[in-house]
Amino acid sequence: MRRVALGLIAAFALCLPAAHADDAAHLALARDVIAAMHTADQMRLALPAMAKQARPVLFVQAGGDDKGIDDFLARYDSNADALITQVTDKIAEIYAQNLTDADLKGLLAFYKSPAGLDFIGKENVITAATQQLGVQWGQAYMRDAVQKYKAERGVN
Repeated sequence: MRRVALGLIAAFALCLPAAHADDAAHLALARDVIAAMHTADQMRLALPAMAKQARPVLFVQAGGDDKGIDDFLARYDSNADALITQVTDKIAEIYAQNLTDADLKGLLAFYKSPAGLDFIGKENVITAATQQLGVQWGQAYMRDAVQKYKAERGVN
């Protein structure tokens, strides 16, 4: 019975993801990748759009006037670096948990290469275009699903 238990424990241990020899160094490598990707810069570029979306929510939920909300958002955004650092640290943890050292080194090499730097320079345009395409696809999916469901049910 003891041998069976030890065998099961050994088999279970083989199924677990391998721990990195140096977790701190692995996380540091993941952070280097996030820095090379300019993730924090991309997040800063998103702040004006986020503020635009927050504006009506703030007005409805907290009241105030346009100037008061604008002043608040300017103050709030001036403290965004702390929040951005928290998020980029979490992103690095996700990368570290899911990618090997070799993966991270490959990503780092790419983002430091001419192609990677070119991609970073165009990432906002690419992201905006793909997001818009996703919205259009979602709308087309919904229209088609509603139309076919109504037809199936004999509803106009």
